[in-house]
Amino acid sequence: METKSREKMLAIAAGVALALLLLNYLVVSPLIDAWQSRTKEIKDLKTKIADGAMLIRRQDTVESRWDYMRTNALDSNPTVAEKQLFTAFDR
Repeated sequence: METKSREKMLAIAAGVALALLLLNYLVVSPLIDAWQSRTKEIKDLKTKIADGAMLIRRQDTVESRWDYMRTNALDSNPTVAEKQLFTAFDR
């Protein structure tokens, strides 16, 4: 009787160990991976929000620099652009 009881306890222990292993592979590991990917995505989104807020605060500076670059750019016509370039060299 004692041997069957011991075998039964070993079978239960092996079943519990197998169940815990399956639980780890099928539930815990995917949950941890999902949690880590969401954490990374949240971090990336917070960085993008901070960058956007910084651009909004610097809007006037960025727009004024863009206007300066746009007005001082060479003409799209190659002949006129070449004339502007030579005129700038002569100055």
